[in-house]
Amino acid sequence: MAYAFCLDLSVQGHWPNLLKKPINLAAMLFFCNSTHNAYLTEDDSSLPRDIVERQQEKTFVGSVPYDRIGADTRLRSLYLWDPLKEFIRLVLGKTELHRFADPLGACSVNVFVDGGEHGWHFDESEFTVTLMLQAPEKGGAFEYVPLVRGAAEEKKIVQNVLNGDRTGVHDLPFAAGTLLIFGGQQTIHRVTRVSGTQPRLVPVLCYSEKPDMKNSESVRKLFWGRTGKASIASQALL
Repeated sequence: MAYAFCLDLSVQGHWPNLLKKPINLAAMLFFCNSTHNAYLTEDDSSLPRDIVERQQEKTFVGSVPYDRIGADTRLRSLYLWDPLKEFIRLVLGKTELHRFADPLGACSVNVFVDGGEHGWHFDESEFTVTLMLQAPEKGGAFEYVPLVRGAAEEKKIVQNVLNGDRTGVHDLPFAAGTLLIFGGQQTIHRVTRVSGTQPRLVPVLCYSEKPDMKNSESVRKLFWGRTGKASIASQALL
């Protein structure tokens, strides 16, 4: 399987309409302003401090979770649209493909404001589809080192990347209107720091070969501040 597939849809002016009220995103966001390791696992203080699993990366990003995206929105309709899922399955060459079953992370919107960034990490979802709705004024580059997980020297490669080694680092062109199908579970990646008044807006649609796949509770807490087990009092706002 290829680790990334890009498609320029060339209809940039229409994509913000996937969000019913794009100017009111701030009311729905949970901001993650924290650190994490590359594997998005909880820090284990019993392990030596110098191993890669304990090295922390900085992330500052806002996210609108799936349960805040209204049932009548174009974004949710796009995620639930079977022809899109079938297209992604064919691109990936899979016999079957399922939408992520996570109540918060199945489909979300990442919002990078001034100073926002997403440190080096692997995804928990097997495949991720992202669509750039709005590019920032500066920064926000999507960088990756392909097919690291499971490699013979995985830990060494990850350690080098976290230490700033640019060997093997690619910068993926990601302009407004770009649809990206990405195997982020195997490929370490990050979003560089954003600057300016225009936020970077990117919906994230998650899929897996197996049904009923979900994020870990620790990842939900990190990116949305809750596990999603209990329903929220307010209705979906997007």
